[in-house]
Amino acid sequence: MGRARKGWVRLKGGTWYVGLTLRSGRSFERQVPAPSDGLPIDANYLALVRSELVRSIFDVCQRALDEAVEDGLLSVNPFRSPRSRNALPEKEHKDPGALARWCYSRRDVER
Repeated sequence: MGRARKGWVRLKGGTWYVGLTLRSGRSFERQVPAPSDGLPIDANYLALVRSELVRSIFDVCQRALDEAVEDGLLSVNPFRSPRSRNALPEKEHKDPGALARWCYSRRDVER
């Protein structure tokens, strides 16, 4: 049940873009912002941006449908079902191993 998800990442004119195919068959594409830490764009960062794009679209739809339920236009929000939550991509950390290295002593934090 459901349909195949189609998404991509591409380099065009020296700029990275992340995109996905909408249900209508049209494409949606967004320029990938530069990482805030100044590191170069790599596969982990592109995966992070792609998952954030899907999650932000999901959040906007969920909020709009919540308003429709409150206004009495819909009886239930289809984005609130557990089944739709499981369809979202997992959150990805840019550097999965970094979390283990983020152990600071009190002296490090006070500096």
